[in-house]
Amino acid sequence: MKFSIKEERGQVALIVLLVSAVVLSLGLSVSRKTTVETKVDTDEELLKQAFNTAESSIDKYLVTGETAYSGGVGESATVAIDVIGNGTSLVSESLTEGKPAFFWLTTHNLDGSVNLAGSGMENIKICANNTADVGALKIENFYSGGTKVKRFGANLYSSDSVNDFDDRSDNCYTLTTQNGSLLLTVTPIFKTTSGSTTITVEKSSNFPAQGEDLTATGKVGDQTTGVSRKVRVRIGYKIPAFMLDALTTLQ
Repeated sequence: MKFSIKEERGQVALIVLLVSAVVLSLGLSVSRKTTVETKVDTDEELLKQAFNTAESSIDKYLVTGETAYSGGVGESATVAIDVIGNGTSLVSESLTEGKPAFFWLTTHNLDGSVNLAGSGMENIKICANNTADVGALKIENFYSGGTKVKRFGANLYSSDSVNDFDDRSDNCYTLTTQNGSLLLTVTPIFKTTSGSTTITVEKSSNFPAQGEDLTATGKVGDQTTGVSRKVRVRIGYKIPAFMLDALTTLQ
């Protein structure tokens, strides 16, 4: 069958249109993919910037005590502070054999230094929620500037006991602290406790703050709709050098 010149030209035009449509579709698809990948890369970079800004705000707070931070253009962060402690009971995290858990009995100054006046005499109860995972405890009460220490010992589980420690039939041990008390340390002698096994320290009045939980929120770009990241850090009060020397000597 023969086609006229006009019919042949029409077929060529149709083929050209079809090919152009296919090429255009492929081009749009590649362009869309490139745009999405570019946006993902940009968002990842902004998230990194927001994270770094949040970290920088915590560093600034630890040095200056300021909770607001401004970085480069469009970078800002704020630090929220939650006090650790301040109740009538404190719960330890998991304990490591031979490593003391620290419970402050005195307040701290704004610069983090210890109030050497200390606290008065108080009855303190130390309890384990699972005595078989605790065994024997060495307890030390630092007082009068940290140069004096009164020591206690409790056997909370008979198969893991120490001679001359007080044997307890229950899961608790009660002691009386000294005037001018600064710090109480509790050390498991034989075992490292699991995450589900804890030591609770209780007294009738509130414990002083034990440190701070810091949550920094870093933002990059528009401060309402921009990218943000949070960084959380727990800062427990450190042991002063003169008390650390005493701790090391008595281990």
